[in-house]
Amino acid sequence: MNGMRVLITNHLVMKKETLDDVKTLYERLGQDPEQYSFTGKNPFATMESAEETVRRDIAGYEEEGKYVWLLTYSGDFAGRIETYDYDPENSSIEIEYSIDAKYRGQGLGKEVVCAVVSFMLNSEGIKHVNAWAAKDDQPSIKILEDAGLKVVKEEDARYIFSNPEDWKEE
Repeated sequence: MNGMRVLITNHLVMKKETLDDVKTLYERLGQDPEQYSFTGKNPFATMESAEETVRRDIAGYEEEGKYVWLLTYSGDFAGRIETYDYDPENSSIEIEYSIDAKYRGQGLGKEVVCAVVSFMLNSEGIKHVNAWAAKDDQPSIKILEDAGLKVVKEEDARYIFSNPEDWKEE
């Protein structure tokens, strides 16, 4: 369970990141102050950090359970989604996504999260798809709920989501 497949949804083409994407990630995600207001981390804040992140992502394509997709809508950059923290013992993986400001509020977040959750559960055999959202990030909470994930744990400033009824903390 590693490597990359191109995934296609109703509106998105999800493809592997390349070094050619560094400038776009820096300009469209890294320079958007709202993009990382809930996470407190911005891996694309500078051209250098954007390139470092993409190089790490490309190297990660060989790692078990690591997927990173660049999202395009009608050929235009629309965001990215990745999986990480793969735990083969518990058959779990975590997802994280970023939607470009130009495309927020159009249902693309829901579309891509639903597609990746379905891919992980149905094609990759993962049993537990996890994510988190800040308690005051209502759009992300709705996206995760619409993708079938449920709040399984509450922390100080965030909710932890997962899909199964028998979720257990790792």
